[in-house]
Amino acid sequence: MCCEEGTANAVPSALFEGYESSQRRCGKKGGKFKGMETEIQFADSRKTYGNDRYVLAQLGADARLDWVAELRAFLIKPELKFRDFDPERHRVQQRPDLWRRVVRGVQQAEIYVTERDTYLVAAQMDFEEQGAEMGVDFQPRDVWREAGKLLVQLSPIGSLATFARYDVLSDNTTLNRATFLDVGTLYDRVGGKFNDAVVLATRADAALHGVVAEISRRDWIDPRTALYRAGGVVFDTEHSKSIALMNEVSATVGSPFGWGRIRTLSHQVAIFREMDTRQLDHLQAADMAAGWAARMLDEGSTYEKVASFFRSVRVNGRIV
Repeated sequence: MCCEEGTANAVPSALFEGYESSQRRCGKKGGKFKGMETEIQFADSRKTYGNDRYVLAQLGADARLDWVAELRAFLIKPELKFRDFDPERHRVQQRPDLWRRVVRGVQQAEIYVTERDTYLVAAQMDFEEQGAEMGVDFQPRDVWREAGKLLVQLSPIGSLATFARYDVLSDNTTLNRATFLDVGTLYDRVGGKFNDAVVLATRADAALHGVVAEISRRDWIDPRTALYRAGGVVFDTEHSKSIALMNEVSATVGSPFGWGRIRTLSHQVAIFREMDTRQLDHLQAADMAAGWAARMLDEGSTYEKVASFFRSVRVNGRIV
């Protein structure tokens, strides 16, 4: 697949702004771009019935998308959405070749799931273990806030903030940044509501779990190098505050520290952004995959079954 403008599945050149590269051609594997050794992913999300789980699907730039335009035309829709496809799936199945390519297309996605109740229950149990009583010592709003902070803390954003705080504290000339990296401040900055934390944590897991793993595994690596290697992610337009915070934390982690890490990059890159799904077949395919995964979960499929269908599945930050 090529990323030259004008092709059916073209990646707009605007996505390359900020990257140091004079070559804008796609590589053949992993969605990497020649000359950058980096990768752009595309992600969209959906909630399960009852809003108990937030499901995000992510596809690489090299995903096969020949089925997207054909399915969109078959459904007579200007934009491909799972909600429009689902009621018509039996009609699509009557076109075996198209159906086969649709199934294979969505199977290319990586799926990320956040279970809301897991964090709400953990937060309430934490209050109760301290001898506090609901309605007397704490209120439901306190549970929502603590659950949201727990989500941020356990997400890759929380991990990156922890790395940065250690470095900040090793260099007392930059102590003013420590407050920004506090979990409570991050939670408030992303919106101050539990749902905001759910979106941030899920997006961060999809975009940054590999970065956190690499930094943890190789403590000598410059975090900025790890972030650059990870490339960027284009999300559907949904939650701009999470994008701004992810970019800001990433830039903070990638800045010079007192530990003498080698700096290989001299500029800051906004590696996360949002775009309207109508602009990219990649995002429409991700919407299909997220909807497909959410439907499987709504129908009672186990995570293992969902994982056997898709490329991979992570739930609450853990691989299935």
